[in-house]
Amino acid sequence: MVVVINEDGSVSTNANTGAAKWISPSAFVASSLETGRIGYVVAWGGNEFGYAYTYALSGAPAGVTIDADTGILSIGSPLSPRAYSFSVRVTNREVVSNVASFAVTLTIVQGVTGHRTGNQILHKTYRPESFGTPRGADYTTVLLAMQKQILADQSAAGDANLRALVEFAKGKTYDYTDNKWMTGVQYYRVESTGSGAYPILRNTLGDARNYYNSGPLNIGAGNAIDHQGSIKASCARINDAKMGDAFVTLMNANDASKIKPGRWHAVIGYCQQLGGYPPNCQRIDYAIVKSVGGSTVSLDRPLHYSYNHDWWENSSDDRSLGQARIVPWDCGGAGGMTPADPRTTLRGQWANINWQFITVGTQKLDITYVESHIDLSFENCNISDAQLSMSKNVLLTGCTVTNAEPDMLCETLVLDKCNFTDILGGATGYQYLLMRDTATRCIQISPRQLRCLGSKLDATGDTRFAVPFSAAYNGAMWEYEFTDTNFVAAGSQKTWTWPGSGNITPLRLSASHVNLKFAA
Repeated sequence: MVVVINEDGSVSTNANTGAAKWISPSAFVASSLETGRIGYVVAWGGNEFGYAYTYALSGAPAGVTIDADTGILSIGSPLSPRAYSFSVRVTNREVVSNVASFAVTLTIVQGVTGHRTGNQILHKTYRPESFGTPRGADYTTVLLAMQKQILADQSAAGDANLRALVEFAKGKTYDYTDNKWMTGVQYYRVESTGSGAYPILRNTLGDARNYYNSGPLNIGAGNAIDHQGSIKASCARINDAKMGDAFVTLMNANDASKIKPGRWHAVIGYCQQLGGYPPNCQRIDYAIVKSVGGSTVSLDRPLHYSYNHDWWENSSDDRSLGQARIVPWDCGGAGGMTPADPRTTLRGQWANINWQFITVGTQKLDITYVESHIDLSFENCNISDAQLSMSKNVLLTGCTVTNAEPDMLCETLVLDKCNFTDILGGATGYQYLLMRDTATRCIQISPRQLRCLGSKLDATGDTRFAVPFSAAYNGAMWEYEFTDTNFVAAGSQKTWTWPGSGNITPLRLSASHVNLKFAA
């Protein structure tokens, strides 16, 4: 039985009626040279709470597919330039008779590899070896020269009109001391090429006092939350908004100057953590602003959640964001709120890369930090201490990961066919975490929603957490679901979570036997 606790405190067991009311987005743009993932479809608004649907396509062009669980829309082979119309069929997971269909438009524009004109999308390939000679094994100046060229080409091509492919040679090691060399690129794919072992990318800065700058990667910036010391002044407070609204109203009309049509923004609210950075809010909706008229800001999609203007926050703490706000998320470049800022990355992909870290004394300099991405993925990579923050959609597929701490102000995290060799903890600022066909050690997480499919949570030999699954110290937990999931005991401790009861030798949960729902 599914039990829903409503906002007014009433309890309902009749939660399994009502199909989804909308999807977002319903329009996509891609290049005629483009293949692979082009975006996510998200259904919402039915009586089932949140991320509670599966997806299928009807009438789509050959090669266009959608992942049933994640809503990832992909192109298998290049399409000819024109507009394609088809439907997404959305099915409620709890009651599969509740089905809705929504129209989708995929516009394919001409892709070119040079001499771009009009609305064409430029595809360019960049190799570090083309930008100078390394100093011994140190590629720092080479990588920064490559970044400078990509950003210049991006500016010349115009907003969102460059697709940058960066290729690292297999069998080589690339050392560097500046790990920000892909910040500001709107669309990129970094991958290996040639034959042999995956290329090794390694930061050799070795500053144990500056561990973010000394880790394998530290990229992404450009949103108003990065303006530490003036975060609240860089955002705009809004009046109450309801789930399904496709607009918000500014409390101060003068804040309209901060809001830029055509740019990504985030609606956030409900402070759930004191201290730390970035701010940890219970609710976040990423959206593109369509227009600003007076105090009314029109969005390109309905809100997933309701927001209150008078939620509690610490007024003396610039990083305590409780009251509902709209936050500029792509501040940089011409026409942005803060032109000197980098541009937000709209889609960033890392494929077939072996990230390595160094150790200074006993300090592992292993933090892989990425923020300010609308669509971020790591595919078949080796990653250490993945701290993935302030991004809309994050995907790890086929990756080997040491410890990981997914961070704040994010919508979705998908862990697909991954292997974790150490603790997976945090995720308190994620709205949804989908774990599929993934093996972990202990996990201690508190996203708003968790769905665990065909995975194994193995606490064998653990002496710190003792149980396979436990909740992180903060963060509202609204719906957790385990299907075909194995829980393996740490040893003498035989419970699957805290507090727990029952022997797990082994315990396998299937058919959503663990399913708690709390309606927002």
